[in-house]
Parts: sequence; structure tokens; C-alpha cells
Amino acid sequence: MTNKRRAVPGVHPYDGPAGGWGALKATAIAVRTQMDAFEAPATLLRTNQPDGFDCPGCAWPDKEHKSTFQFCENGAKAVTWEATTKRVTPAFLAANTVTSLLAKSDFELEGYGRLTHPLVYDRASDTLRPVAWEQAFARIGEILRGLQPDEVEFYTSGRASNEAAWLFQLYAREYGTNNFPDCSNMCHESTSVGLPQSIGIGKGTVSLDDFDQTELVISIGHNPGTNHPRMMGTLHELSRRGVPIIVFNPLRERALERFADPQNVMEMATRRSTPIASTYYQVRAGGDAAALKGIMKALVDADRAAPGALDHDFIAQHTQGFDAYVQDLETSTVIFAKNENVVRPIASISKLMTAVVVVDANLPMDEMLEITDDDVDGLKHTTSRLRVGTKLSRGDMLHLALMSSENRAANALGRHYPGGLPAFVAAMNAKAQSLGMTSTRFIEPTGLSSDNVSSPHDLARLLRAASQRPLIHRYSTDTEYEVEINNRTQTFRNTNLLVRKPDWDIKVSKTGYINEAGECLVMLARINGRDLAIVLLDSQGKLSRIGDAVRIRRIVQSEVALASIQSGG
Repeated sequence: MTNKRRAVPGVHPYDGPAGGWGALKATAIAVRTQMDAFEAPATLLRTNQPDGFDCPGCAWPDKEHKSTFQFCENGAKAVTWEATTKRVTPAFLAANTVTSLLAKSDFELEGYGRLTHPLVYDRASDTLRPVAWEQAFARIGEILRGLQPDEVEFYTSGRASNEAAWLFQLYAREYGTNNFPDCSNMCHESTSVGLPQSIGIGKGTVSLDDFDQTELVISIGHNPGTNHPRMMGTLHELSRRGVPIIVFNPLRERALERFADPQNVMEMATRRSTPIASTYYQVRAGGDAAALKGIMKALVDADRAAPGALDHDFIAQHTQGFDAYVQDLETSTVIFAKNENVVRPIASISKLMTAVVVVDANLPMDEMLEITDDDVDGLKHTTSRLRVGTKLSRGDMLHLALMSSENRAANALGRHYPGGLPAFVAAMNAKAQSLGMTSTRFIEPTGLSSDNVSSPHDLARLLRAASQRPLIHRYSTDTEYEVEINNRTQTFRNTNLLVRKPDWDIKVSKTGYINEAGECLVMLARINGRDLAIVLLDSQGKLSRIGDAVRIRRIVQSEVALASIQSGG
């Protein structure tokens, strides 16, 4: 096979360890080609020092006890590129077209030095042409005046100085907007959303001191030799101390394989290096998630075989998670269960039992019911589009209670039950007992009370019962429904986003939320020819219950596919 990798001047194959003499040589070349030979040593020795400056190369924290040399190869290169004496002059730009520059690597372009003028593109000559600062500012101002403030993003570098960043944001605010993301938004926007849902905080929780105490390091998708090489000194110390370092990475990074510390006299004198990864799993991209699930399964299995493998007190005190229960209703096989017997508030999932009781009472669905002050939420003070005085049929009230989780509709259904609200709540609890829902209790029909409680195991039974009532199937899975209220047509939509997805075959659905219950979702869905009851309680984040359901379906589908492969199907 022909190697189509483009040759880049200054970049060539390297067989040695990361760090070591190779790093020193590369640093020397960068200094020699970019900086004044007399100024370079003083500049580098001020890197990451109390009376110096933070290295622009990475954000690895500084040790309390500093050494004279607090920079790495990458950091030295970053400093030389900032402090370079080379300049990209107008003559250089006139001699090199933009097309030719686009063919250059980032490494080559960086090596040419720093710009000296504002530039505009000249289409006729395909070159960047220098202009005066006054012209540049005038052109920028002309464009900005033609836009609305919120149409503009003032994008900047996360490496800008505090002073420059402060002036830039002041300029943007004076213009009339606060749209000023920097490059860190591109790097960390996903972590700021994902990490709070997974570990409870939007940034890492490990301090530099933790490495002195740790007995194990797991590195996942992590390239320290490239992104923050100063960490290699810490990993080097851990490896020499005998601490296992387990790596999951599609890329075989040299620094994670072996590293020579340039500040270790023996390694430099003997040209030896230290292995870093005790075990290196070169998984495919995305395989880290499968590896983590495998580790979790092994830990759970170990704890079941010999209790004590998991610190349950720590888990209870420091973690929050959803209660989940997935059951094949045709075989009664439990596919997944977590806290399946824990009793907790279930919020508007209560309305599913409200619907079962209403349907089983065989009351006329065309009978008109009226919303009164008794139906207004005095507990959580939620709002409703069903104003006092609204009249709808019992069928419409049931439709809105199931599909759009209308609290006033659910309460009105209970009030218009023979014997009134007390008789209706008694019927809800009696129905729960008849279904074997022994951990379930209701005190009202809406779910606004945190005293409406159940368990995932019990709610799977409720899903089975609800699925046997066609009206509940229809009303709970409609995507939207229009009703006439006070001579106006109003459209109500389903609170479960998944019913709008054509690739989901959902038989029964209900969502719920109050602070005490968290985000809840129960569904009966047909997946790979199986009717599965899916119960998710106390999910964190409005869309997390949807994501959890999608992941459960993916797992079930992958298990079926694997079974087919293993059986030769």
C-alpha cells in the first residue's frame, strides 16, 4: 500500500521515547530558528515561575516546590513562537499566494513568524495585502454597523491575556451584545453539560496532590504527551513508584508507552526510558464507553458474589442516579434493574393509574365536566391552559391528562367520579392492590403530592395493565390534540418527545416531574419484537430520561444482534 502521508518539512519519523534527548534537540532547534540566542534562555527560565508568566502551551498545574526548568518541549515551542524574531512581511505576502499558503502545514505557517500589519484578501492577485490600521478599523466598523448586535459573535482566543480579554468584552458590551465565546467554548461546552450530569460538577475533581496518594491511574482518550506534556513528569514518577497506569486510547501515543525525563540525570546519561502504561488497550473510537460498562458490570458481579467490592455507603452519600427497571412483558424477564424496589415519589406517573380507574369505571366519555377552583393547584402552584370555567368532555379531560399531563384535567376526573375525590383515590389504591403493586400509595390523582409513591417494579405492573386498555394506548401516545376552549382552538402536545419519533413503537407513555421525584418516564415500547416495560425515575436533567430510554433501546438492540450473530443468524 502506498503511503500517501504528505511530507512536512521539519517533521519526520521518530523511534525514540518521548522526552529525553529528542525533546532537548527539538527545543534547541525551535530556539535557534525562532529566537534571539541571548534572550531565549532568560525568557524560557521565567516560564511558569512566580515572577514570570504562565506557559501558553497547556494548563497543567504548578507544583508547590518549583524547579528551575518548569517547561516542556511543547511549552518551549509555544514560547518561541510567541517571542519569535521572525516576521511575516508585506514582501513575503506579495510573493506567496493564498492558494500556495493553504498547501502549507500549520507547522510551516507557524515557523514563518508573526504578522506585522492588518491584512485584506485581494482576489485579483490571490494574495493578502497589508492595509493601514485606520483602514482596517473603518472596514470593521462599516460591517458591524450593518448588523444587529446579536448577529455578531466576538470570538477570541482562550490564551489572550486578562487585560486584552477585559478590553475585548468591554468593546462587545458597548456594541450591545454579550456574544463573546472563546476557543475554550469549543473545547469544553460539552463537558460543561455532560460532567454535571455524570459526576456532579463541570470540571475535573482531581488535584495534583491526589497523584501522591493514588494507587491506580486510568487514562481514557488522553494524550498527555501532546496536549500537556508536563503531566509526563508526574506519570513518570508514578510508574517508577509501581503505580499501575491503565490506558484506553485508539491512538498509541509514544509518551504513554515510554518516556525519558529530561531532568532525570540517570536516564539522560544512560539513554534509557521508563514504561508509562502498565496496560494499553487500543480500543476503537467509542470503545471506551463499552470498556467502562464492562468494568462496572464486573464490579457489580463481584459485589454480588462477595459483598464489599462496592462502597455502598459512599455511593448513597455522594451519588445521585435514576431508578430503572426494564422488563420483557411477554416472558416477564427482567432485562435491567437498578433500585427496582426503592419506593419514591412518582409525580405525574400517577395519572396513568388515574386513567386506568376512569376507563374501568365505564363512565360516559362524552359527559361534559367543568374545571372549578377545586382543580387549581394549591400545592405546587403550577399553571394550566384550562382556566376555571372550562368545560370539556370526560374523554377530552382524560386525553389531556395522559398526553399533556394537565393537572386540572386529572383532578376534575377524580372529582366527577361517583362518590367524589375520596372515593376516586380509594379506587386508585384498591386497583394498585389488585395489580400486586404492594409498594404503591396514592393520596390524589395528579401526582403533585410527593406522597404519591411507588417503585419501578410496581410501575412495570401498572404499564402492563394500562397496555390492555386501548383508550389509554391511544391517548397517551398521540403526538398532539386540538380542543375547543372558549371558542378558540388550542393545540396540546405530548410531553414525551419520543412519541414523535417514527422509529419508536410506543404502546403506553407517561412522563412526570416534581422536585421530590426528579424527571420520570414510563413507557411500554416494542423493541426487536418484544414488548418492554421501561421505567425511569429520578433522572437528572430534563432530557436525561429521554437519553436513558434511547440508550436502553440501543443496548437491547445490540444484545439481539449479538445473539443473532452467535447463533449464526
